[in-house]
Amino acid sequence: STEQRIVHAMADDTIIKASTDQKSYRNIFLSNGLQALLVSDPKTDTAAASLDVYVGSFADPDCALGLAHFLEHMLFLGTEKYPEENSYANFISSYGGRNNAYTSGYNTNYYFDIVSNKLEEALDRFSQFFISPLFTENGTTREMIAVDSEYAKNKQKDDWRTRRLQYHTTNPKHPSQRFTDGNLVTLKDRPLEAGVDIRDELLKFHAKYYSASKMKLAVVGKDSLDVLEKLVEQNFSQIKNLDGSGPISYKHIPQYEPEHLQKIYRFVTVKKYHFLNLHFPFPNILDQFLKRPLSFFNSLIGDESHGSILALLKKKGWAYSLTSFEDDHVDEGQLFKIYLKLTDEGLENWEEVVSLIFQYTRVMIDSGFPDRLHEEISAVANAEFNFQDECDPYDYVVYLSNNMQKYPPKYILAGNEIHSEFDREYLIQLAKNFHPSNSNIFIGSKKFEGQTNLEEPNFNILYSLENFTEEQLRRWSQGPIHPELHLYEKNEFISTKHDIKLPHLNKLKAEKTEERKNLGQPSLIQSDEWGRLWFRYDDVFNLPKASIFAALTTPHTSDSVRNVLLSTIYVELVRETLNKIAYPATVAGLNYELGRDSCSIYMTVSGFDEKSGVLLLKLVQQLFNLEISPELFALSYEKLKQYYKGLIKSDSLRWAQSFAYPLFDLRCWDMKSIIDAVDHLTLDDVVEYSKLFKRSVVLEMLVHGNFEEEEAKTMYSLVKHLVISSVITPLPHSHFISCRCGQLPKNKTMIVQEKHPNVDDNNSSIHVIFQIGPDSPLDFAKILLFRHFADDHFFDQLRTKEQLGYIVTLRHVRIWEVLHVIFEIQSPVKDPSYLLTRIDSFIDWFRNTHLPSITADVFESNLKALITKVVEPEKTLLQLSQFFFQEIESRSYQFDRGDRLEAALSKFELKDLADFIDSHLSPSSSTRLVSMVYGNEHDLSELPAETGVIITKGEEFKRSLSQFPDYRNSTW
Repeated sequence: STEQRIVHAMADDTIIKASTDQKSYRNIFLSNGLQALLVSDPKTDTAAASLDVYVGSFADPDCALGLAHFLEHMLFLGTEKYPEENSYANFISSYGGRNNAYTSGYNTNYYFDIVSNKLEEALDRFSQFFISPLFTENGTTREMIAVDSEYAKNKQKDDWRTRRLQYHTTNPKHPSQRFTDGNLVTLKDRPLEAGVDIRDELLKFHAKYYSASKMKLAVVGKDSLDVLEKLVEQNFSQIKNLDGSGPISYKHIPQYEPEHLQKIYRFVTVKKYHFLNLHFPFPNILDQFLKRPLSFFNSLIGDESHGSILALLKKKGWAYSLTSFEDDHVDEGQLFKIYLKLTDEGLENWEEVVSLIFQYTRVMIDSGFPDRLHEEISAVANAEFNFQDECDPYDYVVYLSNNMQKYPPKYILAGNEIHSEFDREYLIQLAKNFHPSNSNIFIGSKKFEGQTNLEEPNFNILYSLENFTEEQLRRWSQGPIHPELHLYEKNEFISTKHDIKLPHLNKLKAEKTEERKNLGQPSLIQSDEWGRLWFRYDDVFNLPKASIFAALTTPHTSDSVRNVLLSTIYVELVRETLNKIAYPATVAGLNYELGRDSCSIYMTVSGFDEKSGVLLLKLVQQLFNLEISPELFALSYEKLKQYYKGLIKSDSLRWAQSFAYPLFDLRCWDMKSIIDAVDHLTLDDVVEYSKLFKRSVVLEMLVHGNFEEEEAKTMYSLVKHLVISSVITPLPHSHFISCRCGQLPKNKTMIVQEKHPNVDDNNSSIHVIFQIGPDSPLDFAKILLFRHFADDHFFDQLRTKEQLGYIVTLRHVRIWEVLHVIFEIQSPVKDPSYLLTRIDSFIDWFRNTHLPSITADVFESNLKALITKVVEPEKTLLQLSQFFFQEIESRSYQFDRGDRLEAALSKFELKDLADFIDSHLSPSSSTRLVSMVYGNEHDLSELPAETGVIITKGEEFKRSLSQFPDYRNSTW
């Protein structure tokens, strides 16, 4: 095997990994030039692989734009060794796996996961993509439609449109300027007109660019490194290495020449939001990754605390949010972006907004980047790297294969994580790129309709163009600096202690006390009229981290449309007042969430444990001591209105969901009612809601992680004290919210039909909800088993073969402990009534044709794979905490839910699956609700009587329903 590979084993090639990372790594090169990173993780039950090809849409031939993206789709449709069109996807899904791919300008990435014991065969099938794909004539024609459907879906999304306009306005000589998503015009019509055979182009592209020398492979598995190495060698050594086919480079073609800068682009958005984007091209600095300069700048420009750009803009009422990030790692440089969402007043004063941004960049440069900034940034980055959460192998392999294209082997894991070098002079010089002369400005708003004179031809983006004036350049580069702009102050939330409190935990385990006999589940350690405290030590992940959940149960978050809106804006106001205080915590490795749901206002704090309790107390204090100024209310209220008014432009599938659930979920309100009501709120309304909320609540709290029990009790006591000092009375148990699901008419198909509220969207959608019944391990296991066998076939038949639309989904949902199975399709080509017939036909085919063809051996092997996925433990402390708190808040307390499912699944036979379909999913015997939304190219049609019962009066229908009991455990 030494003839087929070169193993990097030199000391200076040792891969830097986190101090807590127990996985083993090996970097190898096969004789054909392919580089592979092998990751052995004996604890994982899931294996995964990702192969990144250093070629993407920038390499598209002019005669077939979108070809790289199209080829990515085609590789899934059969190879010489496995010619059956859906063979690969069927195999992966049969053994509990997922698969996907994406295409960018420079890269195309393919990835999958699967149960560990099937990795060998999965790699065999996967490697054939790059050895001998078929590119069948039939598949070529159909998958072209899938690419076009994806394009049609993205065309209505403002983030895609903004990015397309950015590319459209770059240097015409650079490949990023071209339209590379692909659609029927670029992949079918134009090639036909030019006499180009698109399948020949696919074959030529694959033969030219899919070279082993351009490929980086990452594999995670349970096996040893030696076994993984053998698997990679035997499967990927056959990939051809094309002589002289090195990475594609466009270093000689700048993405931005001077004449492409200092431009202002005003463009019309789909939704009623106002966007302002500033783009700054930087030289290629990837070789300076140990200094991470753009990340350094991002930590300052993206700051939200006192002295930041955003804090000042919010004070002026000009912006809702600011995000900064580095984008487009291309050979010729990186692009640094600053993205703002503006208020109406901010749009009117956009030049002053831009001026404040440039003032801050001057403050940043003039500061000389003091040592404390590097010390804080590197301390946090290095702590997060060394104490990182375990990553899902499915995501991890993509991360690794991407990094392999950018960093030498030693830094594959750490290259974009650690800050190990600080060069003040280098930062000062590089920061000078934040100059008005080196920027472009993009301003998006619906208000620009009728004020544009140019059009991007592929997404039909209406825009106008003007150059910076001399006055603007002078003012933005030389004007006075606002006195409230300054670098952030010392971050008090940075953790300095990372010790694991395991000795005491081990003592408890040794004592085997009754109270701690089951350390695998949280325990209720305190309960009174004001609330309950649940606690669990972290005996699984052994990291200096914790998760704290606190929910204040109240009847008044969703008992009316009005209170949905008032509770939403109340929470938003708390967030706004808290942000300048709490933002430094997020920089320091603490994450927090403040939100509302149907039954409560809740808070979550997660991350390093040392300061997590401090942050939680600040959240609770702000929640109960909110002072609402007219200016703050105006800012938050306008943001709320922009959001809800923007929902009018939601895609047809989201509307189909919105029309369905309020008909039987008794604490759910339809989107139209909320949009209509959002215009009628006042500051006095919010003040009164605050009093209503504080009238009566009860606290539910979970502390999970690197804490002692006494620490948890102290924290609970402090939070409860804040609650008691602000709330009149504890919420009586008799006033707890009754959360019930309506019982749909038995064995009937109920139908709601609506025309799409977004008149610009030609996509129609159908959302079919099958009501199964009360949650139980047995029925939930049946749903999982059905989905395991049916998911991929549903997608393959209706999307891949019939090309009904890009979004074709089969899933399940639990509504107030009642189980439902959902089929949904969004389609630009067929109306909802036709889509319903295809869903029904699929169910019939699956039950009567496919199911009888499944052998006992195939059923058993699939069942084992599903059980392996079901019992697989959570990857992170936060994921496990979320599961615990979901069980607590729902009052189900099924902390052993996985064990119950495993027990139920292990008893199943194939006939049980057939019985489940006959009882619950057969169109003639099922209980279901069908929501149909008709796009602008489909007329709302009258359905045959046998299709089902049309719901004409939603509220009357809802009131007529019987209700399932409140299945949540009544124990408090």
